Amino acid sequence: MKQAENCNVDIEKSFNDLFQGVDKEKWPLFVELQKQLLDGNPVPIEPAAKILGATVENAKEIINQFGETNQNGEIVAFAGISIIPTPHSFKVEGKQLYTWCAADALIFPSFFNVSAEIESIDPINRESINLLIKGKKIDFIQPESAFVSWVDDVDMKDIRNTMCKRIHFFVSEQTAKEWQLSNPNAKILPAMELLKQSINPMDCC
Repeated sequence: MKQAENCNVDIEKSFNDLFQGVDKEKWPLFVELQKQLLDGNPVPIEPAAKILGATVENAKEIINQFGETNQNGEIVAFAGISIIPTPHSFKVEGKQLYTWCAADALIFPSFFNVSAEIESIDPINRESINLLIKGKKIDFIQPESAFVSWVDDVDMKDIRNTMCKRIHFFVSEQTAKEWQLSNPNAKILPAMELLKQSINPMDCC
């Protein structure tokens, strides 16, 4: 597969920069809360607070920054995993889930030690990208020319809009570069390359 000229992405540095204000000891708690959503059901705030080792009020502050709630105040998305539809379908053990961005879809199977069927849409030509990932191994990818975007100019107060909504799958380097014309600060790289570079934030912060 042809490598993009600007695919030099330091994932570990990006995570360090992105989450420098988050206590490393909290990461296992964040992952435990993410895992609760893998059942496909909303998580009430009280048990979420216990998982996070926080008061209900402090837990609400964390969720406001890193997650999403429904009208009942239940958590429906957290740190990239969602039960609310997004452009990135993420099926685990027959359960329909979603991720906030392409990178989440690539990285989460390894984080959670699961197999995931992923389907996303190229924002330029609206064609589908399909993957089957087991842990950190891509068993299937169509098309094999799939690329992803990556950004590190992120506002932590608005992580969803400044990061997640700018990390996409593309069917080819051509459509990725076309998108990049209007996103000059973003990087692009082959999907398989990002998966090789990806790390667990619990190990890097």
